[in-house]
Amino acid sequence: MPSGYSGFAALGPEALGLGCWPLGGGAYWGTLEQVTATRIVRRALDGGIRYFDTAESYNDGASEQALGQALGSDRHRAIIGTKVSPENAQNPGVRAACESSLRRLGTDYIDLYMLHWPLPLSPDPASRHLVEDIWATFLALQDEGKIRAIGLSNHGPQQMRQVQALSVPIISQELPYSLLSRAIECEILPICQQQHYRVIAYSPLQQGLLTGKYASFDAIPPQRARSRHFHWSRGQGQSRHHGSGVEEALEQALETLQTLANDLRISLSQLALAWVRANSAIDLTIVGVRTVEQLEDHLAASAALCPPSIQAQMNAATQGVFDALGCNPDYHEDAVRSRIR
Repeated sequence: MPSGYSGFAALGPEALGLGCWPLGGGAYWGTLEQVTATRIVRRALDGGIRYFDTAESYNDGASEQALGQALGSDRHRAIIGTKVSPENAQNPGVRAACESSLRRLGTDYIDLYMLHWPLPLSPDPASRHLVEDIWATFLALQDEGKIRAIGLSNHGPQQMRQVQALSVPIISQELPYSLLSRAIECEILPICQQQHYRVIAYSPLQQGLLTGKYASFDAIPPQRARSRHFHWSRGQGQSRHHGSGVEEALEQALETLQTLANDLRISLSQLALAWVRANSAIDLTIVGVRTVEQLEDHLAASAALCPPSIQAQMNAATQGVFDALGCNPDYHEDAVRSRIR
């Protein structure tokens, strides 16, 4: 691991983190009372989870606020990662965004501060200067102790090179990764390993699709059916892509995985989560929950549940989805409009 915040050294192999997007409630995940959020966070701490992942954009800041309230005097036990959106990094600026996140979290430092999505790639001198100024502010905030480490999120090879050219001490990269979203295996994951970035995998359960909770694709809420896995029409006007999806391959993969989980006498979510955690290239896997019961299920998903022989079966079961979706890691945009380059 490159030099940077030593708190990550406390996170052992196959570490599990809590994805805090549902905290604070909101239109995407629905209402979640603070008392429930606090119970989830407390159980996570007691269960050995140390990393808590949020963002300024999650529920318009309510996620950060709910997490801060839930941690309370136990803030020192947690490693908090939060993110600034690229539009806020430019206007009103990284410093203002960071100060707002600090206030909502009720803390005087952020352990890992990430750029949520890449800045535009442009040869225009004005654009280059803006990018340089934004990353210079990250470094200044780190020097001041307001952030302890700097990370990327959703950055592709070109975008990583852009940051590397500025000598920013990046320690991590947060990326989408699940049995049904394996595009980072093509190029991004090897680069992260070469650069010694800690890889944080998000959406390992494909927003509930890998939990077995949906009897059919028709039962999936439109906002969670916007990805390229599905026909664009399932998003009911919310899809960014215009593709026909890979629903036949998806259905076959899910059936095979569910059968395998049944044979192993574990839940599909435990199997899917164990598969991600068994990948030595993944340092930290974050899961979002809305109940303590869901969290308990995830805490039981050890990588030991997925030995190499089972991994091979799961890889084969999902290869059709992988091949059909290709190596574009932006699962909401067509390749030509991908935000991850």
